[in-house]
Amino acid sequence: MFFDKMTSGKVTLKDDLRVTRRRSVAWSTVTLHFSIAMKSGQTIELDARQSLIWEKRGRRWLIVHEHTSAPLPG
Repeated sequence: MFFDKMTSGKVTLKDDLRVTRRRSVAWSTVTLHFSIAMKSGQTIELDARQSLIWEKRGRRWLIVHEHTSAPLPG
């Protein structure tokens, strides 16, 4: 597995968070930056985009769908 090959990882949210709400449904998007250190000594720096769909159920907002994607290496 990929995680077995890691020594550490860090995820940082960029400053482009957007949230839109329509009654009891909301959606959010944000860019994430991953910094990963591998046991082999390699480091990986990667930006990805995350989208979440939220639904208000009672007093709580729950994530009902999540999608994260990253561009293919060039």
